Amino acid sequence: MAKAEPDWVKRDREQREREHARKCARILKTPELLHGIYKDCGIASEFWNAKPEDFPKGVVANAIGILQEGKRRSLYLFGKPGRGKTHFCSVVCRRFIDRDLVDALGKVCFVSLTQILLHIRAGFDEKRSEERTLAEYIHKNLLCIDDIGVTRTSEFTREAFFYIADYRWRYNLPTVYITDQHYVRMLNELFTKKIMSRIYHNRIHFKGRDRRQDNTPAIEVQE
Repeated sequence: MAKAEPDWVKRDREQREREHARKCARILKTPELLHGIYKDCGIASEFWNAKPEDFPKGVVANAIGILQEGKRRSLYLFGKPGRGKTHFCSVVCRRFIDRDLVDALGKVCFVSLTQILLHIRAGFDEKRSEERTLAEYIHKNLLCIDDIGVTRTSEFTREAFFYIADYRWRYNLPTVYITDQHYVRMLNELFTKKIMSRIYHNRIHFKGRDRRQDNTPAIEVQE
């Protein structure tokens, strides 16, 4: 039987919870602070006010449920350019951030694969190891990797991406993979089946017209 929490421990915990709530409330009332957090987490300014209602009912909630409690806590978003993939992922990121505004920085990251690769290369000039740079990404509470397949694929790209995908897969960490290369055959030509087997789960296909011209995307959730 668990021991009762000592009064002084309870008072200290409740005090910290009240202080945390006050800080979150202050951030919510200060757009500059809130938007600064979104920016530092990697969300583009055009999506700072994006909301679940921008998409068909229940799709965002189901995606968040998968990332929080799914057997395989990852999403694979695919479709032609301009169909709303980045928009959708930004909404998902915001939901994670808004749950804990004070500690969101360092826990949620929305980044393109190209940005990760450039970060690694910059680290070489600073005599920082590849593993040290990748460690800044693999431990995130939520990691969203955009534009997979856009950058020129080399052995260096495959190894770096596999390192991330394998770690996230092994520890079942919430991860979103986004690509315009929406056919598995095409991605298999860029990456190995070993990589694809780790990222190709809980697929959401973004269809319809280009959102930049028509604001009503069609979304198909695949098992």
